Amino acid sequence: MFKRLVLVALISLAAIIGLPEICSATMMTQGDLMVKTPGNSMALDTGQVVFQFNAPNTQVDGLTWDGTNLWLSCDALSRIWKIDTLGSVLDFIPSPGPLPTGLTWDGQYLWCADCYTFFIYKLDPATGSIIDSIPCPGTGNSCEGLAWMNDTLWNTNFVNNFIWELDPATGDVWDKFPAPNGSSTGLAWDWHDNCLWNSDQTSSLIYKLDPATGTVITSFAQPGGAGTYVQDLAFDGTYLWTCTYDQAIVYKIDIGYVGVEEHKSSQPMSIVLQVSPNPFTTKTDIKWTMGDERLQTETFSLKIYDTSGHLVKNLSLPSAYSLASNKVSWYGFDNTGQQLPSGVYFLKVQAEDYSTTEKLLLIK
Repeated sequence: MFKRLVLVALISLAAIIGLPEICSATMMTQGDLMVKTPGNSMALDTGQVVFQFNAPNTQVDGLTWDGTNLWLSCDALSRIWKIDTLGSVLDFIPSPGPLPTGLTWDGQYLWCADCYTFFIYKLDPATGSIIDSIPCPGTGNSCEGLAWMNDTLWNTNFVNNFIWELDPATGDVWDKFPAPNGSSTGLAWDWHDNCLWNSDQTSSLIYKLDPATGTVITSFAQPGGAGTYVQDLAFDGTYLWTCTYDQAIVYKIDIGYVGVEEHKSSQPMSIVLQVSPNPFTTKTDIKWTMGDERLQTETFSLKIYDTSGHLVKNLSLPSAYSLASNKVSWYGFDNTGQQLPSGVYFLKVQAEDYSTTEKLLLIK
């Protein structure tokens, strides 16, 4: 809360601290990572920082993921950086206002909430040009984290301490619920569990929320300890990312989708995936083997999502297939028969209460 009281005084341009520097190199590769079953376990091994790096400047606020890289906004410089996952600055664009406090990605465009103008802007990520804008909900010149979920825009602020679901075309409020504590700042949509992640400065906690009701599913302590100003959040399909306003550090956080599987049934289940070639240009073959005979009669699906969490393709199973071991091919088309653009996609295989996810790279 304190940072908003001094923000106007700090808005003058600050000298850039320098190129990002790796502070911790405990890297975890994203290949062959298994996700946990979507669910509401209160005992997830969440909150562990697996990597971090210095932001290019202090007063960083907004954060999002475009499928390949991070985008990070800076109040002091009225700038939005494109940054790779090791912290190197790849490019930057001007922010649409002097206080860019929240970012999200809709699969094509960048969205930026600005606390000074009290508008949410749709931006061309190549140039920073404003394509459209909608008013921020609420009052008090507080417009913080953004999230894009199923063609809807979500926003929060710590003055009203609400989380709003918005029509991105008009800014109309479709729904809202109270944030779980007193100073809500960041949002990210987790499409694996169909949930929202929300950061809060009063409690120094990061919450996992049911977007239908606002109910807290679980929570963990924010990185950096109590007293730091954790801002916006981003979800990359496996990890949660956040940034601290005062410390100017970007954190990569394990939220329980790495290396461990959870199942509701007493017997362990398993699905072994083989995707080849990957990356691919025209076709990739998806092979699977199941380690439990019970799964042959259970609900089974293969779905492909884009980096903003949109379901783009339901893969049809072959006739007279065997769940125990089989293969389907994907040619890069969506459910309407349109060829999808080059980029990162996520294959999610679901069987009863078990799921696993594989990252796919389409290159045209």
